[in-house]
Amino acid sequence: MPLSGTIYERWRQSAEDTCHFRDQLLSCMTPKRLRILWLGQPLKKEPLTTLSGKSLRILNPGYGAPNRGPLLRRATMILNGKVQSNAEVLIDPEGFNWQAQRHDLDPAYAGVKLVVTWRGQKPDFESPEYVRMDQYWSDSLDAWRDENLILFQHMDIHDLPKTCHAPLRNLKDEALVELVRQGAVSRLWRIARAMETQMNEVDEETVLWNHLFRSMGYRLNQWPMHHLSKYVSRLREGLSQNSRTPVSALQRLQARLLGCGGFLNLASETLPCSSQSYYGKISKAWEKDMASMVDIQLPEAVWNNQGIRPANHPQRRLATLAHWLLTPAIDKTFIQWFETMDHPLEGQRSLLETLGKKQDPFWGRHWTLHGRRLEKPKALLGHVRINEIVLQTLFPWLLAHFSIRKDVARQQKVVRFFFLWPPSEDHTFLESTRRQLFGSDRYQWIQSSADQLGLLQIMHDFCGWSDGNCNQCLFRECAQMVYLQQGWILPGKNQGCASE
Repeated sequence: MPLSGTIYERWRQSAEDTCHFRDQLLSCMTPKRLRILWLGQPLKKEPLTTLSGKSLRILNPGYGAPNRGPLLRRATMILNGKVQSNAEVLIDPEGFNWQAQRHDLDPAYAGVKLVVTWRGQKPDFESPEYVRMDQYWSDSLDAWRDENLILFQHMDIHDLPKTCHAPLRNLKDEALVELVRQGAVSRLWRIARAMETQMNEVDEETVLWNHLFRSMGYRLNQWPMHHLSKYVSRLREGLSQNSRTPVSALQRLQARLLGCGGFLNLASETLPCSSQSYYGKISKAWEKDMASMVDIQLPEAVWNNQGIRPANHPQRRLATLAHWLLTPAIDKTFIQWFETMDHPLEGQRSLLETLGKKQDPFWGRHWTLHGRRLEKPKALLGHVRINEIVLQTLFPWLLAHFSIRKDVARQQKVVRFFFLWPPSEDHTFLESTRRQLFGSDRYQWIQSSADQLGLLQIMHDFCGWSDGNCNQCLFRECAQMVYLQQGWILPGKNQGCASE
């Protein structure tokens, strides 16, 4: 199972060397590259300092918006001790566009509180605060990129290359699966290695909690979840099951998580009758703990609730995490789950029972604190989200865990179950990726979640860093080598293009 020996991995590394990932970032910082790095926040230290000498702490780096160019909206930060919510951030590598493009006179830029620059200087005239980022980036940018593959997975669709040579378009399904699964296992190992690096600095359970919290934030709320994951030990203090019933311990944990998330500043009379009793209990519990946790507390504005389903609301996600936090050693629980699993379908069912079907009198029948009581109880976590947690967090974490112990047999079991794990629900980005690579929405060959992730990995490793004409893209050569090894031959380079 040597990853470096696969054809895909050798060509991926060649493509990475061709693109000179780190050198390009550091020597030619474009707005798009700076935007990706800013959203990923691979920082050496925190808090930051603006060019005018003010302290700066980023709670949420912001979100991209269609037709807003270098602007990021709804960022949340603490600037010189004051919380700035719903702020806009301007990405400007050189630092001179504020005056050169007269943004100071444009009402569309009136909400800009911070200009993120690479090596620019703060102008003499009146402007927002500037932060120069070249001194703050982590030295291990490659490890950061592997850890944050999910960030690159969700690049805006309109940023994808507009043409593609589509080497996969006319190939047999068995050859296609061979190559795509090499991409999938490359993804799995790279995330595992990034976790293994973290395990050299902190204990394995801490790494697991960090990734579990982030996975519960999904795309839009990863950063607030990441913030709260840093304080798991403090959140669990004084919750001994011996001195309290599980219900009271659960409610106190939910009070701490919801309070630290900024969700307990409500007037109880504005809530539905079915929520008032529960809210009264957790708000009183939060009053006792608030003074000791004021440094953890986030403003409610840091969360992005636009366009998310009620079941994915951060209030419900935090309430679910409280159930998991009651597990004394969750890392050992997952290891035991893996050891006793004989088949992925069995593992999927047992994990749904462990993570999703917790008994919760309130959250089993409510999406949010403001929501009306549901007629039928709902699982705290559905199979779609559990699938993502398994693929993006548990399997990589288990692989890192067994890699540290040099347990090759169990590493092979992780990879085998990864390949057999049932496919997740289809989504827009997957469909767009298939059309980009095949010129049509070809999906009948997909048998597992690994096949889906392998496609996304191809887009990340090759297409995501190429230009619109696929210049310098080595994916075709990679595919050619795999298929020659299997006895297949690709069509000519100018045949089967998606643009034809």
